[in-house]
Amino acid sequence: MQLLKDIYPQYENDVDFYAIGMFPGNDVALFEKFGKERGYTFPVAVPRSGILEALKVTIQSTKIAFDDNGIITHRNGMGKGDPETWHQVFTELSSAS
Repeated sequence: MQLLKDIYPQYENDVDFYAIGMFPGNDVALFEKFGKERGYTFPVAVPRSGILEALKVTIQSTKIAFDDNGIITHRNGMGKGDPETWHQVFTELSSAS
């Protein structure tokens, strides 16, 4: 079964995708190390204060897709989203840009 980390490289030139840590103020280098150890190729970031609350992110591995206008086009929680769904989300985002 393909995982998100396996699907993303097919779209990395067309879609901006970031893994964002849940805890503001944590070191980006720590997240990068964590991701590399697990084979993630997407960039990582630390959220600005208040953004997780504004987006109603309450659990880790929440996935949110935004279009070019900042409109949420897809939202899924931990363990949700099969390979077909991710291909569809990335295809729609890459064709919209």
